Amino acid sequence: MNTYTRLVIFLGLTLTWVAIFKSTDSFPVPQGDIQAYFENRGPLPVAGIGGWPFPTFHYPPSPLGGDIPPVTSVYPFIMNWIFWSLVVAAVLWFVPKRLITGAVLRVVNGLTILTSLGGLMFLLLKFD
Repeated sequence: MNTYTRLVIFLGLTLTWVAIFKSTDSFPVPQGDIQAYFENRGPLPVAGIGGWPFPTFHYPPSPLGGDIPPVTSVYPFIMNWIFWSLVVAAVLWFVPKRLITGAVLRVVNGLTILTSLGGLMFLLLKFD
């Protein structure tokens, strides 16, 4: 895999996490919805949504998290990653190839690792 492809993949993942952080929207959940869930009369209420351009995660109210994100959020996460990778590829198309070096790739690798770890911790708190 060449440097350009790695840069597109890593920056796409970094922008996916940043979009999830910045697009998270929380809203109050009526107490009746929570009570209905506990009495098996309704679905798990949603207290927030995160992800852009495709809504990826539907966050439950704080005490009702299932400790892991639902499997149904994997597909929108991958779609967001593909979207942001295409955006990065379009932008990098105009960047001179001589500016894309191994040093730039190392910085982007570190940035991707940090944002991915931060994203996983963010999800751990949201689904706890």
